[in-house]
Amino acid sequence: MTRPAEDPRAALLGLYEQALPRVFGYLVQRGGGVAVAEDLTAETFLAAVAAVRDGTVEELTPAWLMSVARNKLVDHWRRAERERRSRARHRGAAGPGPRRVPPRLPGRGGVMSDPLDELFEPTRPLDPRPEFADALRRRLRRALYPEDATHQEDTVTSAHQPADLHTVTPYLGVSDSRAAIAFYVEAFGAVPVGEPIVMPDGSVGHAQVRIGDAMVFMADGPRPEYHHHTPTSLGGSTAAFMVYVPDVDAVYARALELGATADRPPESGRHRARAGWLIDPFGHRWNISTAEDP
Repeated sequence: MTRPAEDPRAALLGLYEQALPRVFGYLVQRGGGVAVAEDLTAETFLAAVAAVRDGTVEELTPAWLMSVARNKLVDHWRRAERERRSRARHRGAAGPGPRRVPPRLPGRGGVMSDPLDELFEPTRPLDPRPEFADALRRRLRRALYPEDATHQEDTVTSAHQPADLHTVTPYLGVSDSRAAIAFYVEAFGAVPVGEPIVMPDGSVGHAQVRIGDAMVFMADGPRPEYHHHTPTSLGGSTAAFMVYVPDVDAVYARALELGATADRPPESGRHRARAGWLIDPFGHRWNISTAEDP
């Protein structure tokens, strides 16, 4: 009896479960960090989705998927090099700089002559953050089965949304992004994501941190020409943020030690949480909460 061919969409989802640690581990160790690796991992699997839809791949295998990941890494290096040269020209100090652009495919007979043979050297598999893996899995399912409601687990999130972001992401205006990052790291356990984008005048044009499962963007301000203001430039904040922590009293006290201003000290009994309000050194209001049993 002839065995029926497997649905390539189901095969790709199976390959995702099998190959995700290998792809992610490779991109972490070759791409320069977790943030870059998450972006490139998402690009790799979305490219695989496009190949399945177009019918341009004959066999879905880990080796084929790794070739896609390598090409995405090469594309990343090329983009980074173009951006570096553009910034250098803008500063009036353009130069050739290091050229980190390996070939897309191994040479004849599998022998590499390029100095960046490291692209093809073995790496250790690594498991990504569970929330990233879950979000990317949902995104792949939506892209592969747009007509099937059973795969639309999140009807709000677009298939074009980055896998590591929620539908709404706050973007803060702060007077000093570097100092703000240091405060959020110490006070709320934030983790910096990538390197800040520095403008020609030395200010930070964009920076990112992750607090728990949420990303927070920020940039130096005020920049009135971009309608980008800060609480201090406006005389107060029109928005506030809630952050859930294991021990509200400890986090609240630590934030005050680091320069935050007390607004309302922690108290129990509201919204099934013990919560307190404070204003960070950059003028943003935060509700610090720990959930309590009803």
